[in-house]
This record gives sequence, structure tokens and C-alpha cells, in this order.
Amino acid sequence: MKYYLILVVWCVCLVCAGSSGWVPTPTPDLDQLEAEYRTEEYVLSEYHNLTGQTDKEADRLMLQGLMLSQSGRYAESKEYFSKVTILTPDNPDAWYYLGMSEYRLNQSENAIKAFHKSLEINPDYAYGYYGLSLVYARQGDIWKQSDALSRALEREEKAGVESHNQGAPVQTTPAIPLCTATAIIGILCAGIWFENHKR
Repeated sequence: MKYYLILVVWCVCLVCAGSSGWVPTPTPDLDQLEAEYRTEEYVLSEYHNLTGQTDKEADRLMLQGLMLSQSGRYAESKEYFSKVTILTPDNPDAWYYLGMSEYRLNQSENAIKAFHKSLEINPDYAYGYYGLSLVYARQGDIWKQSDALSRALEREEKAGVESHNQGAPVQTTPAIPLCTATAIIGILCAGIWFENHKR
């Protein structure tokens, strides 16, 4: 009975872990990843320098900047976003992300300039106003923060955008069927094990 209780508790833990979306992943070797990343970066930059394909280069730099930003390496991401603004100066996303990197580095004036540039390019760009509201909140300017936030919300309503949460992953399939199947298999195996050990 004691083993059966332990097995049931184990199955409940599997169900809870599966329904929360937690999946154990191995920890990568950061030195090896960085070496591969630098090699790939060099090869791609040489390719784009030779072919003159600036759009692909800008996309690559944008992606690298986003990855660095997500890992908290804002000074490095700022460099990448600056390069993107040079290659594609009419890209409001590039200016927004440059502004966010500046904001994270506590460079408020530069962040404000970048957010304003994104709004010069596209006056209906809600993220530019959200960025401004963050900077104004940090500076303690409640009136400007409120104005920027209300403008962002107006732009979103105008565009029909429901949410400004840009980093939220879209979950296309629920995790519950997988964890339920795992629990059922675990319970069946436990039943078989107990049947064999009763004798």
C-alpha cells in the first residue's frame, strides 16, 4: 500500500508538471554556443557584405539583438539595434527596440529620442508610446506618462489590437492531454507492477 501511495503521488506530480507546461531541458554549454554563434555571425555578415542584401542582414541583426535583449545583455543588444536602424532607418520596430535597450541601460534621453523616431516613422505605432510611458514613469513625470499611455491605448483601439504583450507565446495545443496520458500510463504500469509483486 505504501508503494502504491508513493506511485500515486508521483503521478500527481507528473500531471501538475505537465499542465504547467514545465518540461525539463538540458543546460547548454554557454562557451560552445557563443563560439558557434560568433562563427555563424561572421559567415553571415561576410555573405551579406558580398551580396549586399541589407534586408536579410537587418533581419538577422534584429533577431540577434532580440536574443541578447531577452538574455539581459542590453548594451550588446543596443549595438545590434543601432546597426538595424542604419540599414533600415524607416523601421519603427528597430527604433523601438533601440529605445528599450537604452531604457534598460538607464539612458532616458536616448530612449526618448529613439521612441520619438519610431513615432515619426509611424505616428500610429502604439509601442513607441508605451516605451515613452515607461521612460516618463521612471522619471516621475506622471502627466507625460499618462498622456503617452492613453495615446498608446488609442492607437491600439484604432488598430483593433487586443493586447500589447509582444513576448507572449501563443499556445496552440494545451499541455493537459500529454500529462493526462503520462499519468494514465504511470497508473497502468503501477497496477501491473503491484499485480506482479502480490504473488
